[in-house]
Amino acid sequence: MPIHNPDYYLTRGYKVRKNLWVEEVLGSGLTACIYRCQDTRFGDIKALKRFNDKPGILTPTIIDRIKTEPTLNIQSNNVVKSEEVFNDTFWNLLMPFVEGPTLRNGLESGQTVELSYATFITMGLAKGAGDIHKAGVISTDLKPENTIITPDSRVVIIDLGCFEYIGQKGELMLGTFPYSPREQIVNEKLEAYTDIYANGIIFAEMLMGKNAFNQVVDKQELALKRGYTRLDISSLHMQYPKAAEIIDHCIDPDPFSRYQNTQDLFNDLSGLYNGFFKQLVFVLSTGKNISVPQGKLTVGRDDISPGNPWISGKHLEIEFDGNQTAVLKDIGRNPVFINDRTRSIPKHKPIILHRNDVIWITDVPLSVNF
Repeated sequence: MPIHNPDYYLTRGYKVRKNLWVEEVLGSGLTACIYRCQDTRFGDIKALKRFNDKPGILTPTIIDRIKTEPTLNIQSNNVVKSEEVFNDTFWNLLMPFVEGPTLRNGLESGQTVELSYATFITMGLAKGAGDIHKAGVISTDLKPENTIITPDSRVVIIDLGCFEYIGQKGELMLGTFPYSPREQIVNEKLEAYTDIYANGIIFAEMLMGKNAFNQVVDKQELALKRGYTRLDISSLHMQYPKAAEIIDHCIDPDPFSRYQNTQDLFNDLSGLYNGFFKQLVFVLSTGKNISVPQGKLTVGRDDISPGNPWISGKHLEIEFDGNQTAVLKDIGRNPVFINDRTRSIPKHKPIILHRNDVIWITDVPLSVNF
């Protein structure tokens, strides 16, 4: 039987509304609580962000952001955006549930993140931030707590509750030190370079490790908050000079000396990342190339045929050892063929790929090259 709980803090089994039931509390804070819920209409798992109605917490501007977020035109595999807003005496945002730990969970051990993986994560953040910017807004609250790493290594930005409009002064005056740059702190005009600053700080934190990073931040706290200086990453210049150069270009106190858009940042990160490994390349019939680095990659609909509703969201899961061995580990719902189009590949059966193999996803061919 459902547990009827009218309060802000919901319990397992609470019926939020017809067909939507609370399964688990994911997190709670002064402004909002996050719940894992089941939508019994389709068997989907959703995340519910329920806002506190305590006087003084939800200003008219915050309520406007809550109501506007579902309407933002953000199309991205690296961002989770609310799908629906409703009010049942509390304001609620309903969004897809994303499985996986936050980047903050991974940093808590104090260990540094290996350079290639830290670069990969920063690339995901840059891609997600860029997709947010295309909607005319900026996150203003990129940080490890708002970054999820899914089981298939997808980097996902969550919580757009602090978004601001590009080219305008911030109205919420939120954000989190030390990820907020000077223009956000002193309420100047905000642009894409505001989120790029946070990208750089997160990249530095991963490479420095929690303890060393916190020591530097504590030492420079006043100057950083006033925007007088940049984070001291001198230790990274010795160990990772190319990465440190990218970070410096992100975190300059002068916003006009930073990367001005996430595509330029992503390009520099990609150049750094691609230098780590040999590449397996799929060549599409359109001439487009899809590079597969060492490790695991899921090649999906947006890579193969954007907007094609007949191709499943997940197609191929490939593991590549960085040399001459690539293994097709899994496929999506549609038939997949290698070379012989009369016989499809059994689902979930590992298949070793060879140079010049041609993989067919429905009517889309991919040639294999090492």
